[in-house]
Amino acid sequence: MWPRYIAAWNWCSLLQSVMLVGGLTTAMIGLPDWVSQTVVLVIVFWAVWLEYFVARVALGFSGLQAVAMVALDFALSQVASGLMEQLR
Repeated sequence: MWPRYIAAWNWCSLLQSVMLVGGLTTAMIGLPDWVSQTVVLVIVFWAVWLEYFVARVALGFSGLQAVAMVALDFALSQVASGLMEQLR
């Protein structure tokens, strides 16, 4: 099941990146800050839900296991980000 999860997760990551770039362009085109921030917040929550959904469907995880998977991904991302900051 892991190859199926990795393939789905990669496609979702691409979709998430495209959506985030689209959301960030709302600030660049001059929309009010509250609109841009709301759009980005909705996209971020949607991206987290999408990762949760992929973990549940592709891996057959329960809800709690999928939450743990998303939390682990978030924690690893934060650690990697912190390490990159230290290397700069």
